[in-house]
Amino acid sequence: IPSIGIAKKLLLGEYVQPLKRGGYSLIRYDEKILGAAFQMMGPPANPIIISQGHKITLYTVANIMREFVYFQKYPSKLPLPLHLADRLASEKMGEY
Repeated sequence: IPSIGIAKKLLLGEYVQPLKRGGYSLIRYDEKILGAAFQMMGPPANPIIISQGHKITLYTVANIMREFVYFQKYPSKLPLPLHLADRLASEKMGEY
């Protein structure tokens, strides 16, 4: 099964800020491409970090993310399934 990586913050590497909604900029470290910074919402929102996983290319991941950007009706920095999971996790952490 193909898999992709999505994170809210960059841990390693550098990128040039994507300029528009649906745009992305490659993340580089030691001359290697690690992933991409993808702009889910228009500036000034920070981009999310995407990376290719098993059996998928970074280009395909970026195209999948564009589908979320253009067809997701709920305005969020993350794709809706991840937004809901992130919100639930934050609520549960507040309980402890």
